[in-house]
Amino acid sequence: MNGTPNPAANILVVDDAKQDSEQLKEAFEKNALPCEIHLAYSSKECIRFLTRTIQFPSLIILSLNMPRMSGFSLLHTLRRMPQWRRLPIVVYSVSNREAERKQAYVFGATAIMAKPTHATQMSDFAQQLYDHYLADLYSD
Repeated sequence: MNGTPNPAANILVVDDAKQDSEQLKEAFEKNALPCEIHLAYSSKECIRFLTRTIQFPSLIILSLNMPRMSGFSLLHTLRRMPQWRRLPIVVYSVSNREAERKQAYVFGATAIMAKPTHATQMSDFAQQLYDHYLADLYSD
């Protein structure tokens, strides 16, 4: 390495549950992970963010259960667009229904993880996401 710090990873959390999104953002900050967290509270906000940003996120964390345009529909839309096709998208959901998991993979989810149900679990969840998807890219 040349001694210059690596840039922070950009993560986009897409979830209409504002409290969950904010708790996840706080968990990344609490763990002092080199990440800049962006929040989108709908599929429409996600698409707006992606079409206006100059630096694509390194990772999208996507909730499936959202009003209007579901996480499934957003996932399908993103995977049809060449510029977003390879972007890692981790679906997180409180549902453990096998049919939903299979559908998420069919639509192009990189992975599916259980959505933490308690704020105390968010820190471990954030660390797992960073370690698995970003650590090799953003650590010295």
